Order: sequence, then structure tokens, then C-alpha cells
Amino acid sequence: MVQHLSYVHSGCVFVYEVYSLFFVYVSEKKMHKYSVARLSILMLAIGAALALSSVTPTLAVVGDSDEEIEASRRVDKAMPIPEAGESCWYDISLDEGLCVPTGEDLIAAVAEETGARIMIPDGEWIGGRAADADKSTAGLVAPLASYAVSTIYDGASYGSSSYTMAVGRSATCSGGYAYGYASLSAIGWDNKASSYRSFGTCKTKLWENTDYAGSSHGYYVNATSLGAMNNKASSWRVAQ
Repeated sequence: MVQHLSYVHSGCVFVYEVYSLFFVYVSEKKMHKYSVARLSILMLAIGAALALSSVTPTLAVVGDSDEEIEASRRVDKAMPIPEAGESCWYDISLDEGLCVPTGEDLIAAVAEETGARIMIPDGEWIGGRAADADKSTAGLVAPLASYAVSTIYDGASYGSSSYTMAVGRSATCSGGYAYGYASLSAIGWDNKASSYRSFGTCKTKLWENTDYAGSSHGYYVNATSLGAMNNKASSWRVAQ
């Protein structure tokens, strides 16, 4: 909600500035009152349209779990759903996602297909292999930074296939930012996660039910096993 209001506020300021400049112009030109009135209406309409067009829905929220639940149910997001044995990456900010067979170089595939470089510490397990971003993106143009915030794994101790959530801000969860999926079935991961790792300033939490309800595990930075929650998670949230 905070992000959405900031966009609307910016749009309103833009409308006001355009309108002020417009009146300075017409007063200097001494235009006819009828022409000024018609042009005033036109300028206000253009400004309002620009203000509304700047409001972009996002999965990132600031302390508003209700909005997060609603946003995570959007059907027009490019959240990838893996085939059997695949590992995936999805960047909430870029609205880009990709899956590859587990064991293949997910970082290299993302850079080649989307122009984004997954920012994750070297040696971390992603897609069934240890991350080495410099090696994976050597010779590739990857101008966009995609900061990993959390990865869930099908196996214990970060093994088997994985799903990585990422964002476009280096501060990740700092400042009260939180990200999540209210229903893991939307990405093909319902009752599947057995371990997780968090990155940057984030911690991870998994719930047994959708909409962040029921028994849970977290918030923790890392978990090699979910104990009684193994293969039972139905929603996933990341916060500081």
C-alpha cells in the first residue's frame, strides 16, 4: 500500500507542475478565455492519465500482509511452474522467470535468456549446483541485477530441485519490505519444500496452509530440514 500511494502522490505532483507551467504560458500569451478553458481541461485529462498509468501492482509490500496475499494471486505474472526435475528462478521486480533441468547452470541460463544476473553468494546451492556467477556469466551481457532473497529446496540440506525468489533491490528486505507466495500450488511447489536458505537481509518462513496460516517453520535464515513441516508447506514468505 505504501508503494502504491507513493506512485499516486508522484503523479499528482506531476499534474500540478504541468498545470502551473501551462498557466504561466497562457498568461504571457494573453490567450482568449474560451481557449484557455478548453486547453485547461485537456491538460488536466492528460496529467491524470499519466498519474494513473504510473501505478504498477507488485508483490513487494511494506507491512501489509492482506495486500501481499492479494497480489500473490495475480494470474498475469510470469511466475514459472517447473516440470518434473526442474529448478526455477523468479524475480518479482522484473516480472521474469525461468526453469531449467536441475543440475544445469540456472545463473547462466537466466543471464542468456533475460539479461539478468542472479546475485547470490558464490558456493550457494541453486538449481542443484554451487553458484559461481562470474564463471556462469562470463562473455554474457547481463546488465540487470536480480538479488536472491530466498531459495526453497525439494530435498533436505539444500538438495535436489530448487525455487529461488529474487528482487531488483540490493537492500532486499531492509526497510520493512516483505515478499511471498500465499499459495505454493501456484508455482507447483505445494507440499514439496524440505529445506531453505535466505540471502541479504532476509529470513524465510513457511506455513502448512495457504494464506500464511496454520503450523509454520521460521522466520530463520537457513534450515537444513523442516522437521514436522517437511513436504507440508503451502505458503512462503520472506521478511527481515
